[in-house]
Amino acid sequence: MVRDQSPDVVILDLSMPGMNGFETAARIRQIAPSIRIIFFTVHEIPASAWWVGADACVSKSSNQEELTLAVNRVLRMRGNLQT
Repeated sequence: MVRDQSPDVVILDLSMPGMNGFETAARIRQIAPSIRIIFFTVHEIPASAWWVGADACVSKSSNQEELTLAVNRVLRMRGNLQT
């Protein structure tokens, strides 16, 4: 879907059917390195999240504003939003 949709940001959970979030993030980085990746999960985020290219990590126990802030922050990293 990344090739077809060309998203600016992908929000991934660590636990997903088929490929887990780490495998998916690594694959996205190979296909489209400029896409920003946010892990949104109930799990404790290990350091390996950064190794596979995560741009941000947000706990599902956080409020909705935290996820919104993370999306805006990673988009600014890419230069897609004006500050």
